[in-house]
Amino acid sequence: MFRRDSKNTKYFAVLAGIVFLLVLIIFVFKSFPPVFATRAVFYAGQPFVFFKNKCSVFWENNLSVFRNKKELQQENDSLKQKVAEMESEKLFSEVILKENDEIKGVFSRSSDREFILAYVLSRPGYGIYNSLVIDAGFKQGVEEGMRVTAFGTVLLGYVSEVAPNASKVKLVSYPEEETNVFVGNNISAIAYGVGGENLSVVLPQDINVSAGDKITSLGNSPLFLGVVEKIIKEPADPFQNIIFRLPLNIQEITRVYLIKK
Repeated sequence: MFRRDSKNTKYFAVLAGIVFLLVLIIFVFKSFPPVFATRAVFYAGQPFVFFKNKCSVFWENNLSVFRNKKELQQENDSLKQKVAEMESEKLFSEVILKENDEIKGVFSRSSDREFILAYVLSRPGYGIYNSLVIDAGFKQGVEEGMRVTAFGTVLLGYVSEVAPNASKVKLVSYPEEETNVFVGNNISAIAYGVGGENLSVVLPQDINVSAGDKITSLGNSPLFLGVVEKIIKEPADPFQNIIFRLPLNIQEITRVYLIKK
């Protein structure tokens, strides 16, 4: 029994000494870290500090390049947008100036006529067959039967229906529409609409007509309708068929000029 107690006592004494030494080391190192420990930590941590610094420099440089590219792209997009806006404004201004020049020219060169300016709302192929719908009606002074022109010189048709703020225009090319015309300088005839901006005149074969002859409306101030494009003659037929068409693309007309009565 005595030996066991002696051994246990020594064991606990050694254990207590180790614990005391550890507590003392921790207390001393916590308050006063030894130089060798500080150097060891410093040298051990240097590779990590170097790697961290390198990574920081790498990311800062690359992120800076990325940010610069993004800023340049945004600035480039903004400049493109401004250029597009400026081009649109320029084109719009050119269209307005061209339109103003046309309107001024029409109203200034026709001293014997008074016009009502109207804009086209629908054209053949997009609305009523061989007719136009315009944005002027009886509130703007439009009356049924008024002649409707392009540029104040080309006869397009006649007002067939009138509403408060809109009117329908029957084109001279409307099927079976009749218009009194001059073919050439002095050949009086009737032009018949055949659709699709085309018209036809029937004359005796002995009347001399040539391709390119002008066709105008009757009256002191004639309006232009077109030129002879085709002449159809049959040996057994005493008549010849003169084919012509309106001298413009009706799909491109945006405004018309109505001649006041």
